[in-house]
Amino acid sequence: YRQAQNYMDAGDFRAAYKVYTNIVKRDSDYKESKERMAVAREMGTFVMAIMPVENKSNLDDIESKIEAYLVNSLIGLQNPFLKIVDRQHLDEIIAQQDFSLSGVISDASAIEVGNLTGAEGILVGQVIDIRAQKGRPTKLTKKGYESYLVTVKGENGEEEKKTRYRPVTFYEHTNRNSVYISFHVKLLHLETSEVLVSEVIERELSDEVNWVSYSGNVNKLFPEKNDKPLTSRSAVNNLRSMIDARTDLASIEELLNQSYNKIGSSISSRVDDYLQ
Repeated sequence: YRQAQNYMDAGDFRAAYKVYTNIVKRDSDYKESKERMAVAREMGTFVMAIMPVENKSNLDDIESKIEAYLVNSLIGLQNPFLKIVDRQHLDEIIAQQDFSLSGVISDASAIEVGNLTGAEGILVGQVIDIRAQKGRPTKLTKKGYESYLVTVKGENGEEEKKTRYRPVTFYEHTNRNSVYISFHVKLLHLETSEVLVSEVIERELSDEVNWVSYSGNVNKLFPEKNDKPLTSRSAVNNLRSMIDARTDLASIEELLNQSYNKIGSSISSRVDDYLQ
């Protein structure tokens, strides 16, 4: 309890809040811990405005998606010290100040907008580059063998089953999609104009499929090597696994959404670190 008060006296309200929280968990009625915990949380709260994302890439209409993933990620932190300015209120202020006319908001303008919202900090994001590469499916003809049984007479004259192999053809399919995004984020302290966070975040995501199709009995299919069936367990298992492999390739849109989510998670992690 004394340690928490020392933190309060030193202005370290977030540290005080954590100590009070531990006290309340052990004894919710201990002295004035509940009330002091609430005060520490209020004093340690960081009000942050999120400016509209600026898009310098050649891909249109992505700003709102990135912002949505970012806000969801920040909310998902459940950080008791983070409060986000209502977006509608922010948009009204931007419109009133005519900043939206140019499509670009400078740091100075962002700070001015932030001050009008009553925020302590403002988050500014910019999409520097986005590249998407849509793959082309390939289909290769492969040699293989299919096993079958024949009945033959053994040396003792009795009939017995023997495995034979006939040459067949199967197909190996491949495809790959990939995306790359580069995003610059800055967190500015409005009172001091200090840059609390400034980082270029890069993410590259891809998805690849590689599978085999065969019109015959897949359980009797064997790979080929040197014009002979390859019957080793590892070779057969590898071929069979490709027959059962995933064939659905993640689309470019799905990969982009994943990249936006990762950008949002990275930014929220930086904000969370600052609020510790």
